[in-house]
Amino acid sequence: MRRFYSYQLWFLIPGIALVVAGVFIPLNYLHKQLFWTETEALITEEVLRYDGAETELFYHMAYTDEEGLSHHIQVSDENTFVEGKDSMHVCIYYDQSNPTNYELVNPGRYMLILFIPLGLLACYFGWPERAVTKGPTGNI
Repeated sequence: MRRFYSYQLWFLIPGIALVVAGVFIPLNYLHKQLFWTETEALITEEVLRYDGAETELFYHMAYTDEEGLSHHIQVSDENTFVEGKDSMHVCIYYDQSNPTNYELVNPGRYMLILFIPLGLLACYFGWPERAVTKGPTGNI
């Protein structure tokens, strides 16, 4: 039977947490993609805020729901966008029952989250036995 080493917890605990997040977050995005309405938001303004040493860029956007009501949102530049029909339009999903709930269309961000937990769990389960029992000189 394989021995358990305490350092393996550094891989096991974050690996399990990331596997749960790696399943939940893409499923949440898939739910929004299937049941929410896709539309395009118009970038109305770019706002640059300067607070001392920190500079932040925000985009003000507006989109219209199925009832014809206009909704205004603010998104930071840390988010990546999927362009709509031109560079001034961004694809989003919004909830028809509550149009103030929205999600930017960005499937690439959620694909990355699938690979991080698999790497941590591979380190836990596939830790080389000789690296544990022998050091570089062959001794412990």
